[in-house]
Amino acid sequence: MLLQKGQVLNRKNIETLWSFFSEMLTVNDRLNGFENVPKEQQKTDSTESLKAVKPGQEEEGSIQAKGQSASSAEVKGKEKMRMKPRSTHELSVEQQLYYKEITEACVGSCEAKRAEALQSIATDPGLYQMLPRFNTFISEGVRVNVVQNNLALLIYLMRMVKALMDNPTLYLEKYLHELIPAVVTCIVSKQLCLRPDVDNHWALRDFAARLMAQSCKTFSMTTNNIQSRITKTFTKALLDDKTQWTTRYGCIAGLAELGHDVSLLHLLSTNSAIKFMLVTMISSGHFYSV
Repeated sequence: MLLQKGQVLNRKNIETLWSFFSEMLTVNDRLNGFENVPKEQQKTDSTESLKAVKPGQEEEGSIQAKGQSASSAEVKGKEKMRMKPRSTHELSVEQQLYYKEITEACVGSCEAKRAEALQSIATDPGLYQMLPRFNTFISEGVRVNVVQNNLALLIYLMRMVKALMDNPTLYLEKYLHELIPAVVTCIVSKQLCLRPDVDNHWALRDFAARLMAQSCKTFSMTTNNIQSRITKTFTKALLDDKTQWTTRYGCIAGLAELGHDVSLLHLLSTNSAIKFMLVTMISSGHFYSV
């Protein structure tokens, strides 16, 4: 399964383009720096603190100790709050079977079953409890298949994202920190297939760019600044001299879908090669469709 492969890749520390949105990830990784103090050291420290109290300072020392214990209790409370995992709903047997059949159909080889499964995801009003699992399935699937350059499965996973976004009964705000990096990866990844000169990976980049524009239109607010972050990410990668041209194509497609005329005009006056690529894309009159 895709999820098992994703766990193996995580243990091997294989990096992908998910670092574009590391600031949007949960704060659990920040807690790894906390270390537990050995018990012997704790006993020594407590003994030394008691010896350091002089006659007449017992009351002051007790007050300070109470203050320190209260502050440490607050810190521990905050740590527990941060380390609390995202809640997931338990699924019934019927829901587990439905989830298994839907995910297998979405990435299977039968086009008719894929279309039926995607239609179910886009219209079924009872998918809220399965949403965390769908989200993990997509994010881990993209992480694995980008490394393996499996273009077909990446296209199928982006179609799942499209279906989830089209379902009016689902609220995806809690899962954008995983869905957006998956979409951006399919836009700007250096290589998405085994034969870049033959396989039409450009269609996937264009489709993912449209999904990104739809996400910005639907979820971007002043509090999260999603569209601003996406624009800066695309622009920074595009102007980097070390960026591959496949990635630059994705950045241009992403900016074009976002409708940033000012940014595009700035890019036209900055780099003649980028100008040539952009003019060629615009003059063609269309982007690829998946």
